[in-house]
Amino acid sequence: MATSLIKTTPTPFRSGLPIDSMPDHIYSPDKQKSITTMFQNLVGCFQRLTVSTRPDLATVTNLLSKYLVNPSQGHIDHCKHVLRYLKGTKHQGISFSTSKNDTLSAYINHPINSELTSMSDANWGPQDQLSNKLSNPVSLPLFKSRSLSSFVLWLSHPLHWVSKRQTITARSTAEAEIYATDECTKAILQVRHLLNDLNLFSTYAPSTTSIYNDNVAYIKHDY
Repeated sequence: MATSLIKTTPTPFRSGLPIDSMPDHIYSPDKQKSITTMFQNLVGCFQRLTVSTRPDLATVTNLLSKYLVNPSQGHIDHCKHVLRYLKGTKHQGISFSTSKNDTLSAYINHPINSELTSMSDANWGPQDQLSNKLSNPVSLPLFKSRSLSSFVLWLSHPLHWVSKRQTITARSTAEAEIYATDECTKAILQVRHLLNDLNLFSTYAPSTTSIYNDNVAYIKHDY
């Protein structure tokens, strides 16, 4: 891949490429089969990276996975953007260490220690909501306009992460954050039960597990 095509920023989700509003095209059967096969192979590779070492691909992989059956050339083009991003960030990954990482804690504005902790977040609206549609409005199906939930569980390092479209249409940013936090809470309970079964509960989850969130309306409201 040519060096001029390497991308390091932004992440594929923030690239501005509108996955959900890609126009549908009718191709010949052979052309559609070729596009579908290539697309499924690429998304399969992204999925493997997403669940192992690259949480930054979780959102874009989840969005692309919705079009595995009938993708268009536009979806292939977005996969190529992801490949350029991977090429430019191939040295990034997850570091496993028992040492305290003050630099990382300062960078993400959250304490990173040896106890189980978590962070949750959500957007409000579709993936390409920041695009300017005033001159060219785009009508999206209901499920495509739903918000995206994401969370990550930390135990000295990223332990578990999820980014996916919500199944309910949120009517406010605070409501979207509530759904994201609910998903995070269920994951925390699962990990806490696992730690308890392994007799590690007192070491890694001795107290209440904190969930950090950046939505003021959600945090200050008494739920």
